Amino acid sequence: SVMLGIGRYGFAAAFILMTSLGMDVMSRVAMPDLLLTLLFSCACFSAMAAFRQHSPGHWRLGMALLGLSALIKGPLSIALFGLILLADYAMTPAHREWLRKALRDPWAGLLLITPLSLWLLAIEWRQPGSAYYFIVNEHILRFLGLREPHDYYSGSVFYYVPRLLLFLFPWAGVFLFGWLSASRKAEPAQREVRRFLWLCVGIPFAFFSASSAKANYYIILCLPAIALLTADYLPEL
Repeated sequence: SVMLGIGRYGFAAAFILMTSLGMDVMSRVAMPDLLLTLLFSCACFSAMAAFRQHSPGHWRLGMALLGLSALIKGPLSIALFGLILLADYAMTPAHREWLRKALRDPWAGLLLITPLSLWLLAIEWRQPGSAYYFIVNEHILRFLGLREPHDYYSGSVFYYVPRLLLFLFPWAGVFLFGWLSASRKAEPAQREVRRFLWLCVGIPFAFFSASSAKANYYIILCLPAIALLTADYLPEL
């Protein structure tokens, strides 16, 4: 939170995250989604810090964390991060020049692609066809609702709306009313940070809502950014 320019709200954001229902429930289940959430969120926040401070070090750290996150559930996190960057590029002109420069950083690219590439090569060497099955069946066909076996839910595009509010309990009201009261009062720099954090919430939420494969725990990926936003809104309440 210090790197994002909202350092005084870091403790409040951590408290909100730790006491939310979704985080409490998922911390008691033997699933890798909390680790994915940690690495993906830290990668996003490192990228935002790189934008604000024009720091190649923060950008490379973010790419390394994103590369590690891809070892947990494949290229999903890279795709979501790419959509966040694309939306930020369109919505925040001040970031464009530095982002174009950062995307040409060869060290950042290596840190991003090396972990998943080596893992895919290793499984393909031990069991030919595994890499194709992993990318196509586990990701593309899952998104389209065509993956076999069909061990996931289906639902409408509004599937995650009540679930996100439930996962945010007891902070959902604070988040919503804080957004309503603070949306037009921020300074330009604060609006820039809030816009990026909203993208870290909205892009995964929209992606999972559009997917034909649904699972309650997918939405946990949105909680860290929401916790920071909620803490940032608290003074306005």
